[in-house]
Amino acid sequence: MPYLALIAACSVAPDDTDAVVAASAPVPLAVVPLDDAALLRRLSLDLRGQLPTSEEHAALAGGELSLAEAAEAYLLDDAFESRFADLVAEQWLTRIDEFNVGASDFRLHESLDRSLVEDVGNEAPVFLAAVAAGDLPWTDAVLADWTMTTDLLESVWPVESIDGPASTLEGWHRGRYTDGRPRGGVVMTNGLWWRYWSAPNNYNRTRAAAIGRLLLCDDWLTRPIHVDPAQALDVSSLEDAVSTQTTCVGCHDTLDPVAASLFGFWWFDLYDPLEMRSYHAEREQLGEHYFDARQAWFGKAMEGPVDLGPRIAADPRFMRCTVERMAHALWRRETTDADFTTITALEADFAAGQYRMRPLLRALTQTPEYRAGGWAEGATVDTAVRTRRVMQPSQLAAAVEALTGYRWRQEGYDQLSNDEIGFRVLAGGVDGLGVAIADESPSVSRALVVQRLAQAASQYVAEQELGKPASERALFTLVAEGDKPGSEGWLAQVELLHLRAWGVRPTATDLEEEVAFAEAVHAGAETEAEAWAAVLELLLRDPRFWTY
Repeated sequence: MPYLALIAACSVAPDDTDAVVAASAPVPLAVVPLDDAALLRRLSLDLRGQLPTSEEHAALAGGELSLAEAAEAYLLDDAFESRFADLVAEQWLTRIDEFNVGASDFRLHESLDRSLVEDVGNEAPVFLAAVAAGDLPWTDAVLADWTMTTDLLESVWPVESIDGPASTLEGWHRGRYTDGRPRGGVVMTNGLWWRYWSAPNNYNRTRAAAIGRLLLCDDWLTRPIHVDPAQALDVSSLEDAVSTQTTCVGCHDTLDPVAASLFGFWWFDLYDPLEMRSYHAEREQLGEHYFDARQAWFGKAMEGPVDLGPRIAADPRFMRCTVERMAHALWRRETTDADFTTITALEADFAAGQYRMRPLLRALTQTPEYRAGGWAEGATVDTAVRTRRVMQPSQLAAAVEALTGYRWRQEGYDQLSNDEIGFRVLAGGVDGLGVAIADESPSVSRALVVQRLAQAASQYVAEQELGKPASERALFTLVAEGDKPGSEGWLAQVELLHLRAWGVRPTATDLEEEVAFAEAVHAGAETEAEAWAAVLELLLRDPRFWTY
């Protein structure tokens, strides 16, 4: 069926947009959508990484706020930029815990090691988030002549601050490289190529493969190879093989010309900070010398690396891949052939929005795949639609911080964004190297991480707030000193905690169980803060908090 739809879409005139969209109309799914309160929570967590406020829940219930209005507000929220960077980083895998060089290699104090690792790993996703948040056409992702930088990066890289829209991400601002590299957006950033480095005799093929995978959803490394042993005996070197053996030429005829355009990032020494910090314009034409490859983009010649960004931007696979990647990010699963018509319709929405990111995300949140909360009775489930999602570490950290004011840090490390002394992978995240796919299922390790986070956050906010007047609190706003479990004030506060943490009010059974639990805690607690911390911890450890 997808193949037939492709033929139908390709048979219409290029300017006949209505015909293309009609040919690509998705088949309705037999899903039961989430109720409004649950969908509000999903939208808020996905688009800004935070839980809805009690005021937003009240406005939705009272008809003063529609889901469309809420989605629009979340897309314009200051937290959108950070959330988008998290979504991108999860797939681009640049946030790793160690690069080939560290702060000491640039004669900086070793205490800056972690900060440097974080800034390098964040350059690419923060730049892409700036394009999205700035409502710039997505072609700017590979055409821009600027990047995003920090004061620390400016101290080690040839990059300087320039004027531009302010970033909502603390410490980040627009910058421009000063070492003669051509414009090219993300494909001309140090952060990307420090992550996807290439051995000298690999001649940037690793980097070219990363471009195919990340920007075209076309991975040379997944193509089948049929080795002919007889041919293998006839070659004396690898370079001869890739240019003469039929089993190799099929890939390398397109891979190598792209790799040849990246020699400005080619390093003689993989651990030399001077090699790694700068672009080497004098090396741009070395591809022809080392492996006889002339710069080209899938058969279309390039005069130099300056043509790389424009070639990517003009490739129809670039926008299609962007749609597939964002669908993966919001649907929380890989797209498949069964999604062909839906992706095609979304691609049309993307084009109608002049290839800006917010219109695409808006369209994605309106799909049945996104809004699914369950399956209709008797439905035949033959697709991998997720009806329930698990908070990823970045979401969990942001949601808990917005709710309680607590951020889990130790020795300068955010415990949910690293694995050196933190718990990112144990909480279901990716480390960019060994673990490249987020865990979307409940697990024992995730439960243990949530337990520790819930304990620390609950204790923190209870101790911070319960000694203050109610008017100065952010979470425990309804309870008064001396309110006992089951009292009017106590019940009102617990209902508010449920609404803030779970997005729903507690049932009678919930309240009955929580009153009994709180009475047992009060009997042994030394302070009121200790007792309330235990109640909040109970709610945060419940799957109804960390799933959505």
